[in-house]
Amino acid sequence: MKRRFNLLPCAAFALALLFSACSHDDEPTPNNAPLISLGSDATFTLTEEKFETSKPASMPASRAMAAQAQPQEVDLGDGLHATMSIEEDSEPETRANPISQGRYSIYALDGSGNRITGTHKTLTGEVNVSGKFVPDAGSKLDLPAGTYTFVCISEGVTDNGTSLSITNGTKKPMLGKTIKTISNADRHVSFEMKHLTARVRFKYVVYTTSTNNVSLKLATRNATDPSLVTYDVKGDKTNETTGYTHTANAITMPATLTEMDTKYPLAHRAYTDYFYILPGTISRNITSAFVGGEIYSGYDMTNKNALFYQTTPITFATNKSYTITMYLHPLLYLFNDGSNGVLSEKGSRTPIGIVTREKTNTSEGTAVGLKVSPMALEWETAAGIGQQRNTTVHNSWWDNATNTGSGTELNGYDLTWTGTGTTDGKKRAEEPTQYPAFRWVSTYNPGVSTSHIGKWYIPALGEIFASNDNNNYDIYGQFFHYYGGTAWAPWGATYGGSLNLSALKKYNDASWNTEMFDAFTHAGGALPDKVFVWTSSTSDGNTGYRPLAVIFSTTSLIPPMFPGDTQIYTIGTKVLEKNTADVHVLPFVHF
Repeated sequence: MKRRFNLLPCAAFALALLFSACSHDDEPTPNNAPLISLGSDATFTLTEEKFETSKPASMPASRAMAAQAQPQEVDLGDGLHATMSIEEDSEPETRANPISQGRYSIYALDGSGNRITGTHKTLTGEVNVSGKFVPDAGSKLDLPAGTYTFVCISEGVTDNGTSLSITNGTKKPMLGKTIKTISNADRHVSFEMKHLTARVRFKYVVYTTSTNNVSLKLATRNATDPSLVTYDVKGDKTNETTGYTHTANAITMPATLTEMDTKYPLAHRAYTDYFYILPGTISRNITSAFVGGEIYSGYDMTNKNALFYQTTPITFATNKSYTITMYLHPLLYLFNDGSNGVLSEKGSRTPIGIVTREKTNTSEGTAVGLKVSPMALEWETAAGIGQQRNTTVHNSWWDNATNTGSGTELNGYDLTWTGTGTTDGKKRAEEPTQYPAFRWVSTYNPGVSTSHIGKWYIPALGEIFASNDNNNYDIYGQFFHYYGGTAWAPWGATYGGSLNLSALKKYNDASWNTEMFDAFTHAGGALPDKVFVWTSSTSDGNTGYRPLAVIFSTTSLIPPMFPGDTQIYTIGTKVLEKNTADVHVLPFVHF
């Protein structure tokens, strides 16, 4: 007897199994488990690790950081200089939200560490101002119930599908991952986001209250520094590429500056946002590349590059935070209200001097007046000739071994006003008969009412010549052109001990030898050409304790002092008799 079978139900069942297998062939489970949607109906908590704080003040800084803390002078051209330094900074003690605003992406790995791909397998969204992660409309992560490794990346990380990568930039690269079992009853996933780079910001210290559209990028200048770091989908580093980099996006400097600097109380300061720098980058291989704009009116920053270079570099480390201070100082003027700034931004203020030393939180500022005495004046009348008048006696203008000499003297105010440092203890500014030059400077009037400045005085030699770091900056240059020897013989000769302005010029063009004079005339003053002016410093007994006078010139004063020497001498000093009748007074003032 034959049995008859109905094959239609069997075929339908087999077909159903086939469709079920095809529709879920990318799921971690073979069965037709229902999908749990991790989208707008799920919650994600993101927290961010804090950047490592710098060491407490009681702990010694690393040798590299201590070396970097020493200021470095950088010539940006067009009369603009930068004093640069770097230090580790700290995460603010309080942060409004536990996670930074920005865009984030979330995906899942199966039990074998493979990324689950397909439709609705990556969730994208944004952390809002309240610190809450809000998925994009229509974006979701659909998975069957089970245990997964979830990975979250910030917008500073490039998702290549089968790998991740980061470069230097302005977006903060972070990665977090966590193992989580999800179900219909538990759709909450938490991440602790870890930083993948160091961060670097710039602090500007400037003598202005506003800037005009200043922006900069950050570049690396060494082919051995990292340029691209690659990770697998689990977040483990797999490769590092080296080469030159240039951040794609620029950071804009604040347009309005309201915060006063703590070190330079007459200057303002402003902080940029952070650049995020690949770990392993060497500090001396980065440069701030200005895109454009004006920090000071008339000072175009386009294509100006400030390279931070030191002989002892530091290596930027993951999760470390750094601030590079850029103290930008052009030729600064002292205005009648005691403020400092560039001439193009004087406004209603009147310039009364040129700043030779900036005011800091620990020291007074110094400026040279714009006008020399209209008449010649004796340093001291004939009755004082041949007598020692200053208690400190130097037998050289500079001694390299001991950092001593008249070039180190900065006490012109005391030698003029208090009697400290003089053998007779007299306040020379109050002695019109014996000290005519000192008396004149005490009555100097810049032609406008002033405030927040001190009394005018005759400067010591070191206040005119900035020698071997005894002064932080001045319009005449920074170092003597040293010929060797320790005796006062150069002062007895004609115009010895002159500066090498050709190597240390204040301005960056061919007319450097006249711009010292232009700095005075542009502000309504005058620095006479080839005219001696007194200092309050004196020489030693071999030259009769006579005072030192300085002369300025737009052309070479003398032929070369030694065979083969081709220096141009536009500033010189000479020992003169105290009653020399053809010497004028160039006033200085503290503020």
